[in-house]
This record gives sequence, C-alpha cells and structure tokens, in this order.
Amino acid sequence: MKITILRKAFSVFIRLKDVFFMFLMLLIFPKLVHKFSTRKFLYPNSYCYSVNEKPKLPFKLIKNKKKIKKYDEINLIAANKDINLQMLKNVKIPTFLNYFWETIKISSEGNLFYSGKGHLSYTYNSFEKVIKKKKLKEYKNQNIIYVHSYEKTLIKFSNKGHNVLFIDPYIKISKNLYKSESNFLKKKNFQKILKKKNFSTICVGQNYLKDKHPDNYYKGVQFGSFLTSIGALSFIAKKINIYGWDYYFRSSVKNMGFFNFLKNMYNYELDKRGKNHFESGLFQLYYASVLSKNPRFKISGKLVGIQKHKFILKKIEKAIFNN
Repeated sequence: MKITILRKAFSVFIRLKDVFFMFLMLLIFPKLVHKFSTRKFLYPNSYCYSVNEKPKLPFKLIKNKKKIKKYDEINLIAANKDINLQMLKNVKIPTFLNYFWETIKISSEGNLFYSGKGHLSYTYNSFEKVIKKKKLKEYKNQNIIYVHSYEKTLIKFSNKGHNVLFIDPYIKISKNLYKSESNFLKKKNFQKILKKKNFSTICVGQNYLKDKHPDNYYKGVQFGSFLTSIGALSFIAKKINIYGWDYYFRSSVKNMGFFNFLKNMYNYELDKRGKNHFESGLFQLYYASVLSKNPRFKISGKLVGIQKHKFILKKIEKAIFNN
C-alpha cells in the first residue's frame, strides 16, 4: 500500500517537474520544450515541417470507402457547459456535436438536457435531479450529427437512430503512407454499423511531421479531439461555425494578462490520466490563433481574441515547428 502511494507521488512529481521545465523552455528556449515531454508527445524540430512549408491545418484527407457529403455551412459544437443546449432546437444547418458521451434528451416541456457525467470539464448538476422527476426522451433532429471515434459510443448512438460521424485518425508511417489508429474496424458488429445510412466516416491523416515518427517517441500527435474534428470537417464544409472551443480556459483569453494566460495553459486535474494536457494545448492554442484569421472559420467562445497573446503564440510556433 505504501509502495503504491509512493509510486503515485513520484509519478506526480515527475510530471509536474516536466511541465515546469516545458513552461520554462517555452519562454527562453522553445526548441528544447520537446525534451521534457513526459511521454514524448512532442518531437524534435528537425522532424517537423518548417513554418513556411507547413499545411494550413495539420491533416490530410485519406480516401474513404463511403462517399462523403459536402456542405456549404455547418456548426461544430463542443461538449461545454457554457453552451445553451436550447439552440439545438432551432438548428437549420448540419450541426456536429463533438465527443458528447450521451445523447441529448428532451423533456415534456420541450427543454433539452445533456448529462456531463464522465466529463471533468462538463457538469450539468441539475440533470440527475431532473431525470428522476421527469421522463426524458431522446431528442432527434436530422440536422444533428454526433462526432466520435470510440467504438461502443458510435454503435450505441447509431442504434438509437441518431446521425453519427466516425472520424478515423491515421498516423504517418512514412512520407506518403498512413495507418489507421482504430483497432476495431474489422469487427463484424462494427462492419454492420458502417453500412447504415445514418453512419458516415471521414478518414484523416496527421500531416504534422515531414516523415515518419522518430524512434522512441509516441506514435500519434496529440492534437486533441476538437482540433482533429475541425481538420476533418474542413474537407467537407466551406464554412464552419465553432462553438465552445475554449481548451478548458476559465475565462475569455482577450481579458487575460500574460501570467493569467500562462496559468490557464495547464490544468493538473485534466492532465492526471493522459499526461498530455500541456502538449495538446500547444497545438490547440496555436491553431485557434491560425483559424481565427481565416474567414472560413467563425469561432465563438473563450478563445476569441487569442491573437492578443502574440508573444506566447510565437514561442509555441518555435516549439512545434522547424524554424
């Protein structure tokens, strides 16, 4: 028992030490940030694209077996407690719900509910009380599509009659070769789901490294699900309205000073399981800034105004690209 506690404490110490040095290197010598990534989620700059040659988004469309429907305009919504769910009753354009772990429910009065159970960043405290008092039904709207990459969730939502989009992320094996990270594609029950009309798929390759992953580093860039969804949907939509993308920031970045912004870049509670929160945040914050300048993407939420933090963004750029 004592040994287990000591191991956990040591693991926490190592991670916090690494995060401290990643922050420090980000400010004084960005090219060395990758050396302190605990699980080697960041890569030496020499393996990455240069700022001038990098693609607009770090993704490449992989040939899909099913034909992909194209759209003029769509909404992409994060599972975020700041989102007013009632807006979903009036959506008239395709609206993609990113990594919702439960489907939206509707009460007899017409109010929409979502249980944030299982989301560290999402709590809807009134839901459990409401569900005991009222009978909630599945809310179905043909304009709503649930985006996910987990097998059981995809199957459950599809079997309930909801529209589902499976984003299959491919990692780079060599310069022009990609391989799917999903290990359930050949299962019989999943193959049946793939054929259903309410089930769509987009395969995207991570196009961040110039070539394959370096040896002894983690295979798979930590972009995070929301940035991956933006990248995938950018291939099928001319315009994307983005809601709730805040990367767990507690308040609007445009009102933050330098040190408050740095403080919000890391959250230990969200980092406990994967030890990737800081590393993923570098990509999320950098591309939030990039997309905010692109008229194809309309961002609403706490990351609006992120360009104010030019100093940090420039340091991130030097940390994740070969300058």
